[in-house]
Amino acid sequence: MKRLHPAPAPLPGGPVWPAPTDWARTHAGELAHAFAPLAGDIALVLDAAGVVLAAAEGEVPGGHGWTQAWVGRAWADTVAADCRAKVTRMVRARASTGQAGKCEVNHPADDGHGVPVAWSAIRLGDHGPSLAIGRDLSAVARQQQRLLDLQAQLEAALWQLREPGAAPKGSLN
Repeated sequence: MKRLHPAPAPLPGGPVWPAPTDWARTHAGELAHAFAPLAGDIALVLDAAGVVLAAAEGEVPGGHGWTQAWVGRAWADTVAADCRAKVTRMVRARASTGQAGKCEVNHPADDGHGVPVAWSAIRLGDHGPSLAIGRDLSAVARQQQRLLDLQAQLEAALWQLREPGAAPKGSLN
């Protein structure tokens, strides 16, 4: 990631501001807590290797409360086994380009069901940590399942109508 303008030189006798990457590392928890409700449902601050430095969940109805257990673990180890390659690709892309695009993964949950989350990540500064923002897709997944269930019921009802002798009363056959 290239800067458009060089960082200004400190004024003589004025405060010396830390580099943005140093500030982000020092304040990783604050950064995650600020961005979780602002930009998504979950915010992670990751180091260059993809290890979670800080995690926060926004005010999500039915929030899962499991992100604090991710701190100190590799981000790829927090997702379902079949999704690890997606997260690994995001970590590599973020390291080389500064941006990792988007992906949808499942995080294991205590109830045995996966929690679908859409993630995007960006590196903060040239060599800084990264901010990953996740959107919990559980509500979308529930609506999709409801739609599939209704479709199956509709198809079953149509097949019953096609059975001989199942025509509605008053029909002209």
